[in-house]
Amino acid sequence: MTKLLRDLTVETALVSTLQAYAGNARSHSKKQIAQIAQSMKEFDWTVPILVDGKNYVIAGHGRLEAAKLLGLETVPIIRIDDLTEVQIRAYRLADNKIAENAGWDEDILGNELSELLELSPDIEIMSTGFEMAEIDRIIGDAGIDDADEIEESDIDELPVNQR
Repeated sequence: MTKLLRDLTVETALVSTLQAYAGNARSHSKKQIAQIAQSMKEFDWTVPILVDGKNYVIAGHGRLEAAKLLGLETVPIIRIDDLTEVQIRAYRLADNKIAENAGWDEDILGNELSELLELSPDIEIMSTGFEMAEIDRIIGDAGIDDADEIEESDIDELPVNQR
């Protein structure tokens, strides 16, 4: 039987000793790296980088790039050295793809964003990763229900438009 829980120890490593995996299929734009860095500035570091026994990144390539952007010398890591190379390569894909398969409950999301802005108007709301136009759309859509829809007209004739 496979052990489902491993003993995880958070260590600190020098950024300069960590190596990105050249075959990492997940790309990170400069904009996204900046978003990760902004989130780190707002909330501090919350999720360690996973590395193998040779300090190659398994998961956390974006966090590593954000740490470099912020000029950090050390970062928290969790060393995973009991997986085979094949398992590590498969996990890199699974870690990104499975997270991508999640969705959003737009009503709950709209309510959360609205409440965040009400509770703390000075919060850096874009540290959530959402753009302002996107937040406005989500908040606007969250308050709409079927009762707010426009009723159909009772007019039997089609409207005519002429020049």
